[in-house]
Amino acid sequence: MYDYKSCEMEKVFIVDDSEIQVILLEKVLSHEGYEVATFRNGVELIKKLENELPALVISDIEMPEMDGFELISKIYADKKCQQIPFFFISSHYDEATIKKVEGTPADHFFEKPLDRTSILANVKKIFA
Repeated sequence: MYDYKSCEMEKVFIVDDSEIQVILLEKVLSHEGYEVATFRNGVELIKKLENELPALVISDIEMPEMDGFELISKIYADKKCQQIPFFFISSHYDEATIKKVEGTPADHFFEKPLDRTSILANVKKIFA
């Protein structure tokens, strides 16, 4: 399991340009007691990581300015961030996207619309 001594306990960073998805995830996770911070794109998140580390990042793949694949590459290029669990979410759950995700260090890939039960079960595993 991830050692969160260097991050904010039970803090989840959500990166998605879809306001609806952000609201949904934030409500689901906040209701379960997780502290949530949201970002509209990867550029915003990378800036935040300079001062604060989360216990988990959940990111959309397709976003303006920096897509999820570039984001995960930049996060894991920083030694202090290499152990942060990372979940991808996307409405594009086709073979090409799945194959590309499999080539990353992402822990999970969830299809939109998100299944609340599945995402919660996997978030809880991170904090177990």
